Amino acid sequence: MCGFAASGVGDREGGSAGARGGGGGAAADLGAGSSARRTSPAASARAAATPANPRTPPLAASPDDLDDDLDDDSDSDGDGSTSSSSSDDEETKNAKFAKMAVEAKEKGNAAFASGDYAKAAKQFTMAIRFDKTNHVLFSNRSAAYSGCGKYEEALADANRCVKMAPKWGKGYGRKGAALTGLGQGGEAVKAYLAGLAIEPDGEALRAGLADAKAAIRSAQDRYKEMWGKDVPQQTATEAA
Repeated sequence: MCGFAASGVGDREGGSAGARGGGGGAAADLGAGSSARRTSPAASARAAATPANPRTPPLAASPDDLDDDLDDDSDSDGDGSTSSSSSDDEETKNAKFAKMAVEAKEKGNAAFASGDYAKAAKQFTMAIRFDKTNHVLFSNRSAAYSGCGKYEEALADANRCVKMAPKWGKGYGRKGAALTGLGQGGEAVKAYLAGLAIEPDGEALRAGLADAKAAIRSAQDRYKEMWGKDVPQQTATEAA
């Protein structure tokens, strides 16, 4: 931008210099003519009062002066304030994104509490766009997906949460809920037990574990009702 501004002024200055040069040539021609013939005093006075090139305005600043002014504006203290300004802008943007993530999360929580799981999932997705490093957001969206019956998506978010925060018990609870929804009771029990190993007093984990075991028993009962016999021992062991 500085180069462009300086170039433009330079072009004007070149044109002005050329015009002033042309005016000088005209004055030289006039001088040569005056040596060849006499000029009346009135004509001489009129010639002296007429500027050589009345169309050429004076320049306010040379290109070098303009560049110096721009440098002073961009780095007024001479110690790298330009990069400091960029850093401030980045911090401002990050703060704005963090605020937007919190607002979307709060809206998602409100929608989840009212039972509108689809809206909750959308709000948590919006929050994740602004903050992809918060494992809680993936946990919340996993719960919302489970509420919508989208257990594959719920499991994906739960796995992401566990990977991001392996020492956080609730992530394993989200994983157990998704696996229970997918009919994988045995794997769900493993997930809940992993969570309880981290948080032994986690009531939600204990409740989820009970639900997973109940789902296994329900599946075994349906199998017996359909086939008239118990689930094969190997299958029952895998389910447990």
